[in-house]
Amino acid sequence: SGAPWPSTHRSRFYESIEGSQQRSVEMQNPLITQRIQQLSERTRICSRRVWEESYLPSLRGAESAEHMRPAMAQCCVCVSPIGMGEQVRGLACGHIFHLPCLAEWFMR
Repeated sequence: SGAPWPSTHRSRFYESIEGSQQRSVEMQNPLITQRIQQLSERTRICSRRVWEESYLPSLRGAESAEHMRPAMAQCCVCVSPIGMGEQVRGLACGHIFHLPCLAEWFMR
């Protein structure tokens, strides 16, 4: 028990787990390998701030990005707030999720 990990430590932990699971699964199924590569090519891992300031406007255009900003405040998986400095995975559609939440959702 004890205090929860800071989000940066939690994100690195899940990234390392995600990477090790990825390597073991890749050896078993070429389709999964292809899907993981597509995920890597079509998504970005960064802070919410970087996503909103850099990636979202280039994906959706400045006006559309501005309309989407309120939706960036909450993770659709765990329905909890996403801080501006938290690491997220952004999808090509413009939505973002906490790294651990999306990793867990994909593994289900």
